[in-house]
Amino acid sequence: MTTSLKLIVAALLFIFSSTVAVYTQEIPSQPTDENSGVQTDPSPYKLEKGRNEFRIWAGAGPSFGKFTGLSRDESDGRAMAMIGLRYGRVLYSGNNFAFQYAVDAIPLVIASNNVVRRDTSPSTRSRETTYGAGFNPVGLKGIFKPRSRIKPFVGVNLGVLYFNKQFPVPDSSRLNFNSELDGGIMIFNRSRRAITLGAKFSHISNASTGNLNPGLNTVLFYAGYSTFR
Repeated sequence: MTTSLKLIVAALLFIFSSTVAVYTQEIPSQPTDENSGVQTDPSPYKLEKGRNEFRIWAGAGPSFGKFTGLSRDESDGRAMAMIGLRYGRVLYSGNNFAFQYAVDAIPLVIASNNVVRRDTSPSTRSRETTYGAGFNPVGLKGIFKPRSRIKPFVGVNLGVLYFNKQFPVPDSSRLNFNSELDGGIMIFNRSRRAITLGAKFSHISNASTGNLNPGLNTVLFYAGYSTFR
């Protein structure tokens, strides 16, 4: 099995195990009126304004270079995996929509099949696994159905990634800028605990700070576990 497939399989296993863990935990009952027995709080999973989120997440997925300046043989077979920590704060919460600002620390990025020697012949190009870390200081997230147990969301993230080798090709740069479109669902098993299942479309490039700026696109499938305080 190739490194790319191993990364994707590991991410899928993580997502599956997280989902099973959520549904095997006890869901708390809603409070009821002692006299009538009627539920007095219809939305125990409501995401309230001012709530802080602390999340650990991980994911992996394929990378590709279409429309970014990489040749096909340079972009084929690439994949990326990340582990991250997120802090978010709910700035607004209504009946149908909530808005959150968040930041991500990314202590580990693994980019498989990174081109480290770019000769003329495709057969002589060398590839290696490249490691990095990053930080997304800007995360804007719109959350739908904030009173529901299952909350869909969309968002954007902006930040930087730094690699131990020039990425995605030689004569580019170790420092790259990362812009992401993010979407998925949060599933609450308790009022302040949830897992997130999502996918990110990420564009990574050095914004012409290196001699070459081909860029790379990645679709990252990820899962995370959050607590809210």
